[in-house]
Amino acid sequence: MLLTGLSSQWPLGWALGLQSLTGLIIISSLWQLDWRRLQQFGDTSVWAGTSLACALLWHLSAGIEPGLNFHLFGTGLMTLMFGFRFMVLGGLLGLGFHVAGGWMNWTEILWPALFILIIPGALTHLCWRASLIWLPPNFFVYSWGVSFAGVSLAIAANSLILTLVLSLSGLFETNYLLHFFLPYSLMQVFPEGLITGMLMTLLVLYQPTWVTTFHDRFYLSHQSPQDAHRRPRKRQTTDQPGGPPDD
Repeated sequence: MLLTGLSSQWPLGWALGLQSLTGLIIISSLWQLDWRRLQQFGDTSVWAGTSLACALLWHLSAGIEPGLNFHLFGTGLMTLMFGFRFMVLGGLLGLGFHVAGGWMNWTEILWPALFILIIPGALTHLCWRASLIWLPPNFFVYSWGVSFAGVSLAIAANSLILTLVLSLSGLFETNYLLHFFLPYSLMQVFPEGLITGMLMTLLVLYQPTWVTTFHDRFYLSHQSPQDAHRRPRKRQTTDQPGGPPDD
């Protein structure tokens, strides 16, 4: 898995700073969880099964040396299906599965949690929220603009951020990262976006109750794009258009 086996090599300042940031984000996400939303997923086993599938996906990796591994994340898929906070919880369960299986040490959990879960998940969530404001409310905007392009941008940005952090921390030389890590890391962008876009399109069509970020009242049930982007008043009749879905 990405960044496993490098915990003892991080400079002390970088280790304390990044792990503290990761821990605060995880605690904040878990603290704000609305457990009642599990009932909205149609079947709680879908969330648990997706988390387990992503954990198995992380185990199928290849790398140039310990810590610099390449594998699909599945983070964008989980973020769009369940929301950012439940993605973090499911991802942590997946990392715990790796610890239980002996594939990584429990002291290394925060590193992949930051660069596999939090950063790509937060960027995917940001792309989805931005699409609600600036893009037309359309099924193809969601399937292509969010599920494919948004996830692709999130993975690409995560690769650039990770390369920058590894370089600035002195863990690896910049030339080495630019020649042997970043090009191959960016090769994950298209397959990650394509697979996520295909799966999300199928889920929206056949199992929309499993997708918490897709709402018919926003993407399909509007008179015009202006209606879909207009927030409803507190008191409204049933024939008034609803606002964008909340997460």
